[in-house]
Amino acid sequence: MDLFAGPGGLGEGFSARRGRGKRVYRRRLSVEMDRAAHRTLTLRTFLREFDEGPPDSYHDWLSGVTDEPDWRRFYSDEWRAARKAVARLELGSDGASARLRPRVERIRRESRGRTVLLGGPPCQAYSVIGRARNASVPVAVREQDVRLTLYREFARVLGWLRPPVFVMENVKGMLSARSGGRPIFPVIEKGIIYLTNPAFRAGSLMLLSDSAMICHPPVVLYPHGREGTGTALAGWPHAS
Repeated sequence: MDLFAGPGGLGEGFSARRGRGKRVYRRRLSVEMDRAAHRTLTLRTFLREFDEGPPDSYHDWLSGVTDEPDWRRFYSDEWRAARKAVARLELGSDGASARLRPRVERIRRESRGRTVLLGGPPCQAYSVIGRARNASVPVAVREQDVRLTLYREFARVLGWLRPPVFVMENVKGMLSARSGGRPIFPVIEKGIIYLTNPAFRAGSLMLLSDSAMICHPPVVLYPHGREGTGTALAGWPHAS
């Protein structure tokens, strides 16, 4: 399951993973609010319905040989499956949780807990560039930016889905961003791990970053060696 999915880049790597000729992961639900990103996300989800690769009509369209086909007309089953797996919702808005929670809990039951939750909450409020651009904005106004707290929506779904593994991606600036005069990352860590999903409290967290490696259980900072690419918080509970 993929939250704040954008056009689907974070989940694309999981979806492309194969073992013994079959997909290892099947994306059950992707959630995105932006109309243009949602269109791309729907198309990418549709194309993954073809295990042997996209139909020739897709390549003809990309090459400019034809106009975009009416996917719903020519590939109705695949298009219907794609539409079912993609939701255009603004996480944190009124009514979003009521619409989303039944679907999440149904996925948890049907998958018997074999799930991975992915997500990348909006980064503008955390990024170094975003903060520099807003330096002249009064602190009281910056503190009202709802994007600072959208990680709570990830935490909420994490509690509903209760996956054995999750990955939350964001910019490196999250490690230095502050809210209410306090570093934001410990707040996010506590909100996601200790409050919403206690199973991870006794488990392991790994913070993948291009910072130097720092170990302070239960968090591990791991350098992946690519400057400026971002930060990902990954977690899994201890086996009982």
